[in-house]
Amino acid sequence: VTPGGDALPGYPLRAMRVTNEAVAGSSTIAGDTVTRGQKPVFFLMANIHAREITTPEIAMRFLDLLLDGYGVDADVTWLVDYHEIWIVPTANPDGHWLVELGEQEEYGGLPFYQRKNARLANLLDGVDDCAIWPPPTNGGGDHFGVDLNRNHSFAWGGEGSSPEPCSPVFRGPAAASENEVAQLEAFISALVPDQRGPEMDDPAPDDTTGLFITLHSFSNLVLWPWGSIEAPAPNKDDLQAIGDKFATYNGYTSCQPSLCLYITNGASDDWAYGELGIPAFTFEIGDEFMPPYSEIDARQWPDNAPALFYAAKIARTPYQTVHGPDVS
Repeated sequence: VTPGGDALPGYPLRAMRVTNEAVAGSSTIAGDTVTRGQKPVFFLMANIHAREITTPEIAMRFLDLLLDGYGVDADVTWLVDYHEIWIVPTANPDGHWLVELGEQEEYGGLPFYQRKNARLANLLDGVDDCAIWPPPTNGGGDHFGVDLNRNHSFAWGGEGSSPEPCSPVFRGPAAASENEVAQLEAFISALVPDQRGPEMDDPAPDDTTGLFITLHSFSNLVLWPWGSIEAPAPNKDDLQAIGDKFATYNGYTSCQPSLCLYITNGASDDWAYGELGIPAFTFEIGDEFMPPYSEIDARQWPDNAPALFYAAKIARTPYQTVHGPDVS
């Protein structure tokens, strides 16, 4: 129930797998259990910040590209046969519902700029620690919930997030305290092996397999670790090479967020690289949180489709393959 008394049903967190199970090496799915296969994994997720409403559209268009192109386009067919592509179109389904709630007549018809999830008892003590209602309808501003992109278990806490429950960057009461984050971390770890040592300066091996992208808005940026510190990541040269390659497709600026944007901690890309060693990126798409819908097909999808397609193509050994020759 929201601070305003609206009943929230609670929405499931969905992930879609695209692969050809008839080709050996696919992961196996038994109920809630996923067992890793031998195929390289490209993991794409969107909308961890609820108000960034065009990012699920980009993820779903990528799904369409794979399904419509299978058996028609040679590269698409090869990708689906010999890779696993996982797509989470909204990593914050309850928060997305809150954005839509603002369009109800009683709230004035404008979507809420809810960034965080829908946790009401932020400190897990049964007490509402942020009763602000309703969420803002014009950009930033304090509101209830936990910022899922400050809640991941790698580099959680400190500069770049807030301990204040009403803050837009409230990191939650503990690392991975939120169901969305805990489940995503467990799920991705089941799909991709841990290929990096425990220390901040441990590099992942050159033949690391797997690649991770999370879609955000906005700023026209391709970001790569670290976000939590200004020091370079141990695989910085290869991360930058991949980020720079993505930028040749979408025209964005490729950079380390702690140097070109701001310090973050508990972010999903730092977690994916820091825990598993896989190259991990944030695409900051476009120029505003809620552009006209036509902007997606006019600009955002054409800009980013080739970059996402390239990401899937190099997922087997991205640190090596980015240096060429190009894959076909």
